[in-house]
Amino acid sequence: MSRLIALWNTYPPRFWLLFIGMLFSVSCSSFIWPFVTIYIAEQTQSSLTLTALMFSVEACASLLSVGRTSKMMDLYGRKVMMIAGLVLQAGNLVLMTQVTSIGGWLVLMAVMGVVSPLFPIGGNAMVADLLPNQQRAQAYALLRMAINLGVVTGPLIGGWIITEYSFRIAFWTTALLLLLLAGLAQ
Repeated sequence: MSRLIALWNTYPPRFWLLFIGMLFSVSCSSFIWPFVTIYIAEQTQSSLTLTALMFSVEACASLLSVGRTSKMMDLYGRKVMMIAGLVLQAGNLVLMTQVTSIGGWLVLMAVMGVVSPLFPIGGNAMVADLLPNQQRAQAYALLRMAINLGVVTGPLIGGWIITEYSFRIAFWTTALLLLLLAGLAQ
């Protein structure tokens, strides 16, 4: 217990808020991502192979946007871009509950690839702003732990929501929780 208290006291409160925000963001986003391929296949009546290829579109969009993301964060500020990323991601998730065509899904997956990295990229940049060099390695490791914990807990909760209710409820829940985080981050 004394090690946890010592670790807690090692970092400023703003870092721990970032840690909790990262955990919450990743957990919420993970509600639906393991199940999106199935949902797309159901909505578009297409093969799982075709729908799985849409994740390549998302990844390519993400890769192409990362360089611009850093420049935009320098221009508009990390916090503004992180909040914008959460809001845009939530809006995109709501739109995903309405689309039924492959073309529509391609566009929405590309948008998700652009907006979903905004929060984590901003969070990582904030660690560099908040902490001196000698504390950064451990802080990044802690953020990685938050991400891993979110990836573990999110699908458990999302799977339960999908099983008990529906895919749409899982998408809407994720969107609402991301908007809640955006509101708290202000």
